[in-house]
Amino acid sequence: MLPSLRIRQYSISSSPLWNPEVITLTVDILNTPALSGVGQYYGVTSNYLSSLKEGNRISCNVRASNLAFHPPEDTKTPIVMIAAGTGIAPFRGFVQERAEQSICGREIGRTILYYGCRSDRDFLYSNEFDEWSKLGVVQVKSVFSRQETNDKKYVQDLVWEDRDEIANLYHNGARFYTCGNAKKLAITVKTCFIKIIAEIKQCNEEEATNIFQKISVDRYSVDVFA
Repeated sequence: MLPSLRIRQYSISSSPLWNPEVITLTVDILNTPALSGVGQYYGVTSNYLSSLKEGNRISCNVRASNLAFHPPEDTKTPIVMIAAGTGIAPFRGFVQERAEQSICGREIGRTILYYGCRSDRDFLYSNEFDEWSKLGVVQVKSVFSRQETNDKKYVQDLVWEDRDEIANLYHNGARFYTCGNAKKLAITVKTCFIKIIAEIKQCNEEEATNIFQKISVDRYSVDVFA
């Protein structure tokens, strides 16, 4: 007998402040050439979800996320979000929440999104982020790996370029978040932060790594997927 399929988990990409009765998901529809070289490989859950029609019902559970992976309760706390591809999902919810709070008259701290994808056509929710940028809720810094017009290719390149600003935000109490591929984005962003710490503190890599681990306890949170 075939074993049961592993449960598929997705980050919710909306805020309950926007609509407490609705949640949205951001799903990459997997449809690629099979590794065998014969035919196509279709993601089971992603293609099932894409086949659904309005009004269809599905069986699912909503579970609490990592307690650390939430926007700060104090809306004045600066936040820095780093994402690639569908890793933008939770940060759409973060910014959506800050937009609602801003509309209600609450003071919003500095909010920056570093986002990477293949091209500007792949920028998810770009119209919404444009509107939130105009409202002054978020500053978006994007990079596109497949566009030749860019001198930078990946999101960690943007973070490194802004290392002085990142350091200032940290000293002002900022919280940092990363969402994306565990083997790619999470590792490269961690490496980038360790380099920034080493440069600012004038210390070696081992010392910078120890400092980063202490920061990760309550100031740096990740939500990654395979």
